[in-house]
Amino acid sequence: MKTIYLTAGTEYVQFDELADRIASALHPLNDSATDIEMMAYGGAHINLEAELLQAAKSGALPVKDPLTFGPHSFPFGHALKKSLVSVSDLRVFLAGRPIAIESGPAKTAATPASAGALGASGGTGTTWTVERKEAARAMINEQRGKGTKAFAANTAAAFGVTATRLREVLNDRPNKAPAKKRKGIWGV
Repeated sequence: MKTIYLTAGTEYVQFDELADRIASALHPLNDSATDIEMMAYGGAHINLEAELLQAAKSGALPVKDPLTFGPHSFPFGHALKKSLVSVSDLRVFLAGRPIAIESGPAKTAATPASAGALGASGGTGTTWTVERKEAARAMINEQRGKGTKAFAANTAAAFGVTATRLREVLNDRPNKAPAKKRKGIWGV
């Protein structure tokens, strides 16, 4: 069975993360992924985005307002992307699929900070302390030991960052700054 990893105590997952988390569980990618594996992940991601959108619109997947944790009054566009889905509702949505939801290590000083009830999925987690890096390395090594194929993607999801950013942090590379905007030839 495939697994979606969440940090311990996570009650809600942000709606715009669901397609990636489910597709990553179904079709895990690593640095040596083949074109076929990448296409399978991409196809699943696209199909899941459409399915999740339809499920949210029909009410089959209840979304919550991130400010009130009550029913969302306007779940469209950006507001839908930032809305929350409870883990219990996500389990119901995933019933019948070969996917389990598993909680990660308990929140301590060495694990990522959370934003209230959101867990790692809602926090920005921009500060990488030595302890946090060690916790990420430990989680990666633990998952490698269990034979989990998507150890990097699962760890990145648990820490609320992309796999690329996690790799940069663990290899002590700075975050890439966005390119500076330049004015046109005439300074406009």
